[in-house]
Amino acid sequence: MLKVFGRVKSRAFRVVWLLEELEIPYDLTEIAPRSEEAKKVYKNGKIPFVLDDDVLISDSVAILTYLSDKHKSFTEEAGSIERAKQDSITFRILDEFEALIWVAAKHSYVFSDEKKVPDIINVLKWEFANNQEKFITEFPLRKNVCGEKFLIPDILLGHCLVWAESMNFSICEELIEYSNRLKERPAYQKAYALR
Repeated sequence: MLKVFGRVKSRAFRVVWLLEELEIPYDLTEIAPRSEEAKKVYKNGKIPFVLDDDVLISDSVAILTYLSDKHKSFTEEAGSIERAKQDSITFRILDEFEALIWVAAKHSYVFSDEKKVPDIINVLKWEFANNQEKFITEFPLRKNVCGEKFLIPDILLGHCLVWAESMNFSICEELIEYSNRLKERPAYQKAYALR
């Protein structure tokens, strides 16, 4: 059975959400990042990570990609033009949304007080708002981010929007509507209930 390590209130949520979508049994071990318990399994201790037949895979997006490829679900075929487009959207979400939220998190609750630069938060929120406008212009969210199919980038963007909302980032109406549609998915609700 696949073993998932990490807190569901972290990026591990993405992994659990996908596993619920795939309807695959898994064993979840709630552990803190870089804790001694985490480092016993994965020397780095960064969460989330999974063990699949005792093979360790780390990084939430790498795990999503691996699981989707392995089960041929929620992804386009590797090597196809559709997959290249899917991957470009995934990397765009990482660059233009997740990176900003993560830096804001570090300067809000991750770093010690002497390392925090609180003034950076307003700049990050401004950039996040600008990136939303560009994103929805390029990718109209009539259904899902890649079009009709629900794919990995939807899980990634959905999680980023929930995270941004928890940090009081402004979210445009189109992305709020999109996020609300994702939250109606039964797999999302099962994963969220574990938080």
